[in-house]
Formats: sequence, structure tokens, C-alpha cells
Amino acid sequence: LYSRAVQRFPLIGEVLGEDFIREIVNAVHESVYGPEDFVFVAGSLTSEMYFLVRGRVQLFLPSCSQDSPTQRPRRRSSFRASFRRAKDETPSATDEVGSPREGADLLASRSWFGESALVFPSVQSRSRARSALCTTFCDVVVLTRKSFDSVIVKRPEWYYPVAALREAVQRGNDDA
Repeated sequence: LYSRAVQRFPLIGEVLGEDFIREIVNAVHESVYGPEDFVFVAGSLTSEMYFLVRGRVQLFLPSCSQDSPTQRPRRRSSFRASFRRAKDETPSATDEVGSPREGADLLASRSWFGESALVFPSVQSRSRARSALCTTFCDVVVLTRKSFDSVIVKRPEWYYPVAALREAVQRGNDDA
């Protein structure tokens, strides 16, 4: 299950290959989110990449309003907890961080997002530009930057393509 999810990402499936996939599946974990749960919010530091196994997620920019508070992501929702959440107890996610209907990208099963956590030279150098909001129950495979880095250093043929990509991204950021 995990290997099929992670091999769809071109850096992993096409560049790093099958041996890397066998190693990385031991470093990922699964999370479950309910409808209107945030996987992450705009402005948070990037440290995880996500592979959507089942469900739908909307990626959207936060609203222009500076007064609205940032809502923290809710992790590992259960079926019961999602249904217990009353509309009047929890503000609507769209009221808190922007409207997912305006300029949103809708991702479905077999998609990935949050790849900047792996390709940017430093986790501290990048914060999330968009928020990720689940519109259905979602099964997500999560790969942390720390786990990814601990696997790529095992072999030069894994480390050097990633290091070269990170250097190119850094040069692009320095030119901007």
C-alpha cells in the first residue's frame, strides 16, 4: 500500500528507484483525517510530505484578512469525533483561513502534496504557502523530512540527486 503511494512522486519513483522505495516505506506512517480537518495551514513550517491514498483535499490560499486567527490542524480524527463536532462549537474552516472555493486545487486519491518539505534546502527556509483542508475522510501516508533525509544518506546514488535538486532550488530562491 505505502510503496504504491510513494512511487507516484517522480523524485521517488523515477529518480531514486525501487530500492529506495523499499527503504522509505519503513519510514512513513499513515494518518486519518475527517471532513473539515486541516492537514496543515498556511504559514506553518514545512516538514512533511503527504500522499493521499483515499479521499479529497483542497489546497487554497488564506484569505487576505489579517484579523482572522489561524486554526491549528486537527490530527488523527476518528469517525465518532468528526460526527460529534457540532457546527456551532467549531468555527467553519473556511471562515478561519480563507475560502477553499476561490482558487482552490482539489486533489483526489493517488495525489501528493507538500513536496516542498523534501526539496527545499532547509526546513526552516520554507513555510507553507497554502492550507490543506480535507473535504472527505482521508487516508494519508506521511513522509517527514527527517525520515527522508535519514534514508537518502545511506547511498550516494540517492543522496546526490536530492542534493543537486536542493542546490538548484536554493539558487532559484537566491535569484528571486
